[in-house]
Order: sequence, then structure tokens, then C-alpha cells
Amino acid sequence: MENKPQKRFGQNFLTNNLIAQIIVSSLGLDKNDPILEIGPGRGALTQYLVNEYDNLTVCEIDKNLIENLNENYPTVKVLNKNILKADLTPYKGIIGNLPYNITTELFVKIQKNATSAVKMVFMIQKEAYERIIVAQKREEVTPTSIIFHTFYKQKFLLNVSRNNFDPKPNVDSVVFSLERNKFQPGFDISSYYYFLLILFSMRRKNILNNLSKKYDKEKVIEILNELNISPNARSETLSLDQFYALYLAFNR
Repeated sequence: MENKPQKRFGQNFLTNNLIAQIIVSSLGLDKNDPILEIGPGRGALTQYLVNEYDNLTVCEIDKNLIENLNENYPTVKVLNKNILKADLTPYKGIIGNLPYNITTELFVKIQKNATSAVKMVFMIQKEAYERIIVAQKREEVTPTSIIFHTFYKQKFLLNVSRNNFDPKPNVDSVVFSLERNKFQPGFDISSYYYFLLILFSMRRKNILNNLSKKYDKEKVIEILNELNISPNARSETLSLDQFYALYLAFNR
């Protein structure tokens, strides 16, 4: 029996096997690496992942899909839980057609918790890809986009038409990869994320005002002068190196 997609879980099942094969082949990790698939659904990606990786875990929130996954993929570890509450630390690779309704929240979770992941391949809404991952416009610069641009090499893989899903969504999708390119053992991504939240706490205020909500104003002025950053600058105008240098200066 084929399970019906659940709107409350943001389910749009991929129906094109060729696209599924391309997505799986893009991960390109070793056969024994621990791999996590997010939202396997009916197994569009799982059917190919199981042949490529011996240490595969899938995380599916919809309990109605669990029986089929266990039956069809007996060698795969199947977790029936909300991915936002799962521990992502064991996995070297993460892959999935991400639920549209939790994309932003899930990216924050991945950045803070997927500390062992060296390669990830995701499919998300095209609009979300442009806004969160590409983030070229000033108003699109956020702590999430800054961390992706700082610590990951991003690669666009392919566009996926809405006609390749059941049910058909109202938007097209994009497949892309993220590969860690700047990793320092012991670096606290969560701490960096919260520092960036302070910088962006009031987007209409300048850097001095935002940082002074958390730190002594004189110290803020001293560090900004040291780094040759104008206290009147808006956070979204800073470079990736300036964000990183500010964080290190306030945490030395």
C-alpha cells in the first residue's frame, strides 16, 4: 500500500529515479562512512544509497512510512523521529530532500550539530536556495548564510522541476552540495552563531549599537578601531573575514 503524502510534514516525494541517482552519486564518500538520509519518504534516494553505503541511517518523522522502510531496507537503521531533535554528530555525510516547512530551522540545526559532516547534498526550494545559500543581496545576509559561506564550499548541482514530485509543489527545487573547507578542531560553531545573532539583532541599527547590547561600549569601540571597522557600519555590509575577526576579538 502506498502511503499518501502528509501536508503537515511538508512531504513532496521525488518520483524521478534518474534525478535520485544523480543526487546520490553526488555525495561521493567512502562505502563505510556513516551516512544519514533526512526524510527518506518512500525511498527514492534510499534505494540507491543502500547500494553505495554500508553504514546508512535514515530519519523519518512519519510513522506511517516506517514499516515499509524497515521491510524494504533491512540493513538500514531507521529512526522514527523529528530530525530537529536527532543527534547529527555521528555522521560524516548527510543527504536528503529536505522538508520545505523546516528548511531554515534545519540548516541552523545542521550548522550547530553536524560537526563531523564533511559533505552534504540537499534538495530544497529554489527560492530558499537563493535566499539562504546564495544570499547575494544585503537583506539576505544572515548568521546562517554567513556560516555557510565561511565554513563550506557550495556547489550548485541541478535544477529540479516541480513536475518530478508527488504531490506537485508550487515551486521548483535545486540540488546543491556543501563541503567543509575551513575546519578547526574545537571551534565552537554554536558560539559563533549566537555572536552573529547579536550583530544582526537590530538590522536598522549600526554595529556599535548592536554589540553594545551585549558588551561594554568602550570595549566595542576599542575592538572596532583595532580592526579598522566603522562603528556606524551595518552588519550586512561586513565581509566574511571581518565577521570572523570580530568574533575572535571578543572571545580571546
